This record gives sequence, structure tokens and C-alpha cells, in this order.
Amino acid sequence: MSTSSNVDDASVDQALVEEYEANNIKLKTSTGSGELLVLSEVYYPSWKAYIDG
Repeated sequence: MSTSSNVDDASVDQALVEEYEANNIKLKTSTGSGELLVLSEVYYPSWKAYIDG
């Protein structure tokens, strides 16, 4: 049995909701490799998304 991390193992990927409010969703994510996370909410013209900030 190998104890090394496998970057293709999806079980190591996580997206945790830290805050969910009317005008704010804050997530904490971790992945074993580069990934894409898609969220779907009702569109609002002034919404913006930020990475690391």
C-alpha cells in the first residue's frame, strides 16, 4: 500500500463553504492539482469574483 499522494485522486479535493450570505459566498478550497470549481447562483450585474483576496 502506497502512502504517497496521488494527484489524480479526487478524494483529496475539497470546497468548504465558510460564509454564505445574501451578497457573499466565501469558500476554502484545496486540491491535489489544478482544478476548476463552478458555482451557480442567480446572476446579478455587479457581482465580482476574487482569488486570494
